[in-house]
Amino acid sequence: MPTVKKPNRRTKNDPSDGAVLADFSRAYDLLDRGVLVPYAGQFVAVFQGKVVGADTDPGELRRAVSEKCKIDPERMTIIQVVDKIVIL
Repeated sequence: MPTVKKPNRRTKNDPSDGAVLADFSRAYDLLDRGVLVPYAGQFVAVFQGKVVGADTDPGELRRAVSEKCKIDPERMTIIQVVDKIVIL
């Protein structure tokens, strides 16, 4: 029986892309080192290893950073910075 090869659906905005993963790694590194403390209660966008924006509304942040950095809105890394972690 012949095998069917699945199409490659990976795009430039694929989260498995090395650049996106590097930005997530950098974002959590900044978080671990306390660099993002001033952004507590906000969402932070990281692109190419740098903080490029922050806002309390992740949708607005995505739109603004997309326009500012001229990138696809799905390409950027956004994390939420909380002031304390609650484990239930």
